[in-house]
Amino acid sequence: SCLAAAGQLQAPPAYASVALAIPSSRDPAKRTAVGLLIPDRPCWPELVVTSYEKDRARVHACPPVLFGVDASGPPLQELTKFLDFLASSGRAATVRLDAATKAYVDAQAVDPMAPALVVRPFYAPRAA
Repeated sequence: SCLAAAGQLQAPPAYASVALAIPSSRDPAKRTAVGLLIPDRPCWPELVVTSYEKDRARVHACPPVLFGVDASGPPLQELTKFLDFLASSGRAATVRLDAATKAYVDAQAVDPMAPALVVRPFYAPRAA
């Protein structure tokens, strides 16, 4: 827009897309990407599910943040299948965003017209 070109309006910074990946149950070194996300902060290039959380209160105590879904990634039905699995198991996935932050990914519906994913970041520094 004209305001952005004139430097009057600050565009939000763009961060590189990151893969949301699930480790293989047979081979932990293998991972399957179920989505390509557009984060609101710098993140590691691959957000791997490390565990699952059953405590709904703990998950919902973390404020929600919206990550976009990059259409150039895996088909949306892969992400939907993963989210359906979370819904049927009654758990949220835990992923590491960076060295100091993890996030919960809860079961949710993704709008195919404006795909986005709610994640719930929380402070969790890695052990030294």
